[in-house]
Amino acid sequence: MFSFSKSGALKKAFNEAKKLYETAVDSPGQAKNARALRMKVMVRCRAHIDLVFIEGAKKYEAYEAVRNQAIANGQETPEPPTPAPYQKIKSQAGEIISYIPDHFAMEIFSTGGLYQTAKISIVEAINQTQAIADRIWLDLDLSDDFEVLRFFTRPSRGTNWRTRRHRGE
Repeated sequence: MFSFSKSGALKKAFNEAKKLYETAVDSPGQAKNARALRMKVMVRCRAHIDLVFIEGAKKYEAYEAVRNQAIANGQETPEPPTPAPYQKIKSQAGEIISYIPDHFAMEIFSTGGLYQTAKISIVEAINQTQAIADRIWLDLDLSDDFEVLRFFTRPSRGTNWRTRRHRGE
């Protein structure tokens, strides 16, 4: 488990997360150890993708309010928010740092923002985010279909997102 209270430890965790991702991408073939490493990174990436999507949704919602107020007041608009390529995720071993490349993080973050600001539907958000995730899985040489944003499709209180949205939840 990492100790994130010191900036040196955090920087080390960032470097280790990035190195783990890059090592997984560079691990060719279907040898058991290489595939196990890629699967470990995939699980972290899947959690990471969900967090970046949620972060994008929250930050873009706040940004839109500030931006609209600035426009209404004739002021210069603020810079749009950006994601961090690193996320702190919870695992059985405690909190760990995960990494995905900046370009993927930005695409996922933006998709979360587009969804939250009602510029795309939930189905479009899921499909776009899954398409980005599928590109990450290709980078990791994983042909399996690993679903992201499962919180939208998992039943909650006996319903799924379609039912909740229909009821206005």
